[in-house]
Amino acid sequence: MDGRLSDEPKFLEQQIVGSILLRIRPELDCQVCYNFLRLPITTSCGHTFCQVCLRQVRDRSNLCPFCRRSLSPYQTVVEEKANRRMRTLLSYLFSDDVAARDDQAAEDPQNETNQVPIFACAMTFPRVPMFLHIFEPRYRLMLQKVISNGSRSFGMVSHRRGPVPSADGDFDAPFTRYGTMLYVTDLQMFPDGRSLVETIGTYRFKIVSYTWQDGYPMAMVERIEDIAYADEENMEMMERILDATPGNATALASLSHLPTQELHRQGLEFVNSMRTSSTGWFTDRIINAYGQPPQDPAIFPFWVATLLPVHEREKYLVLVSTSVRERLKLVTVWMRSMQQRSWLSTGGLSGSCIIC
Repeated sequence: MDGRLSDEPKFLEQQIVGSILLRIRPELDCQVCYNFLRLPITTSCGHTFCQVCLRQVRDRSNLCPFCRRSLSPYQTVVEEKANRRMRTLLSYLFSDDVAARDDQAAEDPQNETNQVPIFACAMTFPRVPMFLHIFEPRYRLMLQKVISNGSRSFGMVSHRRGPVPSADGDFDAPFTRYGTMLYVTDLQMFPDGRSLVETIGTYRFKIVSYTWQDGYPMAMVERIEDIAYADEENMEMMERILDATPGNATALASLSHLPTQELHRQGLEFVNSMRTSSTGWFTDRIINAYGQPPQDPAIFPFWVATLLPVHEREKYLVLVSTSVRERLKLVTVWMRSMQQRSWLSTGGLSGSCIIC
């Protein structure tokens, strides 16, 4: 008798939870495809859609499919942290629905896969604009395909020059293993087939494998995420406890005692001082094209790496780093080196110079 009584609260709890989930379930259908949400993205107006569905809608309109309010193109491109949290909740509460949608996507060739076209050209970074003049026939064809299929996205990697970067390991290709996914925000096509293309970096990726198609690579990629915020805090705490001894041999180690926010603050000060002195790479024209220096410490190093005339070998370290603190330390080394050199007041250095 006592055993049955003790089971009753658990049974009632399961009934209540089941009833709540049953009521929630209809609210988790995408209002574009009317299927269970897959890779959900929440718009600036608070409505959530499948990633693929929203990209297809955005190709035709910049209005929310549900409320018809105007959307910020950039906010609808990049997944916010809340979306990752939502995917975790969906996987926990509705694991069968998530699995069914993943199976459906795998069987449907029209749905997005991890295979993406790759443009081997230059180094780009997340949340930073990239302006392209596309004239080669193979890349003109690639551009036509990503526009026509609604994805408007392709990966950008650099041509490999010199020794293989240590981050690339045994990756055997004429281009780097890590790159940035670009989303086409504006396109101007000319009668002769050339195009002027404006893009924005959305996220970083690592190439797992690739094949050649129509003269350009098609690659299976893995998305690269930063380490968790708690891990960043632990890293900063440990570095500041250990501290760098005076006269430490490495420039990076000499910054270990500084808080992450202080590294960001010093970076912003450097940019302001360069603008005040009218340094060539921080003119009003450049700022108008690439935006003001980001107040987000995670993005600031990407913006700096885009604009400063530093060798790509150094910039690649920023691209592949999954630590905000490490990226800030890398660009701080560049900026301090620039401040110490006499050529700074005479207009800067050539793009082939290595800051170290």
